Amino acid sequence: MDLITPALELAHAETKMDAAVLGEVCDGREVVRFAAGDPRSFGLAPSASMPIQDTYCHRLLTGRISNFVPDARGDEQLRDLKITRTARVGAYLGVPLTGLDARSTCSAAWRTSSNPNWATATRSSSAASERRSSPR
Repeated sequence: MDLITPALELAHAETKMDAAVLGEVCDGREVVRFAAGDPRSFGLAPSASMPIQDTYCHRLLTGRISNFVPDARGDEQLRDLKITRTARVGAYLGVPLTGLDARSTCSAAWRTSSNPNWATATRSSSAASERRSSPR
């Protein structure tokens, strides 16, 4: 048994997201390598791929979105992506990863409903971080 699927299953359960996936950037495409939860509801499954420029992963790796997007359909970087519209993506949580062999991957969790409480939590967390890092 691989070690990645149980980790994704834990991420899926703990985040209460509908699906968790690990995708790899390969030859200009993002390829889903592992998945947990219900990735098919987002049109995703292991070995599914799409052009990297059409992905959340690309936007995360290039700094165009944050790790945490509580309302993907309202985000200007994500709302016009085909996957956002067709899969009705509401919230997104992603982590960029780079392997020892320099391959880029993204671990992501998806939810069909938005979570407005996350936006409040993110603002509160950011404000607290800024207060801690501000010189006195």
